[in-house]
Amino acid sequence: MYMPMTTIMRAGAQPAKPRTSGPLGPHPSAGALKRRFFIAVMPPEKITAPLDDLRQQGPAHWDWKRHKDLHISLAFPGPLNQTQLKKLINVLSKVEHKAFPLNFSGLDCFMRDPFNRKQASSLHVLWARPETRADAHLRSLHAEIIDHLKRHKFAAGRRDIVPHLTVAKVPAHDHNLVSHFAAAHAHKPTPSFQCDRFGIYETLEKNDPRHPDHNNGQGSRYVKVAEFILK
Repeated sequence: MYMPMTTIMRAGAQPAKPRTSGPLGPHPSAGALKRRFFIAVMPPEKITAPLDDLRQQGPAHWDWKRHKDLHISLAFPGPLNQTQLKKLINVLSKVEHKAFPLNFSGLDCFMRDPFNRKQASSLHVLWARPETRADAHLRSLHAEIIDHLKRHKFAAGRRDIVPHLTVAKVPAHDHNLVSHFAAAHAHKPTPSFQCDRFGIYETLEKNDPRHPDHNNGQGSRYVKVAEFILK
């Protein structure tokens, strides 16, 4: 078992040399082994705790995300090996977006991947909706990140993605229930926080010793491997 080390870089600055331990360091399959990563903003607990409280008000059979795992998805570069990960860190260090205030105005829901008819009826996503001005800043950051990814031949993820914070995933047969739940919580604003960073996170597989299933249910299902500070 290895403990991940976080690379912290200031976006828009000259790329710093990644630390040479943890996920960026020597590995017997460093050039070939691929792990899954995503790019996201992790809100502070003053935002995630109230959202986590919603699970007490909703159906227990929904797939509620724990507050430790709540994040604002920005992009999904997919499976990467060590070399690709280092390149991705260098690419994202060129992002020049400014920090901005961010808060959520309430809940909403959508059907997962409306472009895929085979999956369109399989899942609903209950998500926290950013306040209008915050949403504009968030979409701007998202667009800049996507542009950097595409220019350097990285995948960006699902074509229907917009920046969002998933609160729960809901079975399709609960369509009416999730619609009513979202409507009942559509106007419950959260406090504001300064969005001054984003990061690259690794998704832990269930057989990973760092996964909470192997640690009495404690910990997160995601590990931060790099962080980028906005101006």
